Amino acid sequence: MPVTVHVQYPNLKPAVLIALLGALGGLIWAWLIRHADRSLNPSEPKPEDEPRVQLLILRIASLLAAVPVVITILFNDPDWTGTPSAYVALATASGAAVIAAAPTFRALSSRLHEEKPKDKASGS
Repeated sequence: MPVTVHVQYPNLKPAVLIALLGALGGLIWAWLIRHADRSLNPSEPKPEDEPRVQLLILRIASLLAAVPVVITILFNDPDWTGTPSAYVALATASGAAVIAAAPTFRALSSRLHEEKPKDKASGS
């Protein structure tokens, strides 16, 4: 009976860097979509109305959405070879994860931002 030995890909730093670059590209794409949507709907709050800490947390949380992609592709696939096409797939999947997560995190953070003034106005 043949035995198959799987060896983990030894160069994880370039793979993680490519995944983060793909996630950054996805974050920029999500920002461009948000900017285009804001220009079509001027009733939405401007970025100056949102706290800077909230925007920073939103961006960090969106970038962290790429972590499960890296874990799934690199660590759960022992035959990952690190070919250029594999790197492109990794960057694409990371970017897509961020594009999918950014609106959700934005909706959650804007909902939290809207609820705080209501609590102060009610006196509780």
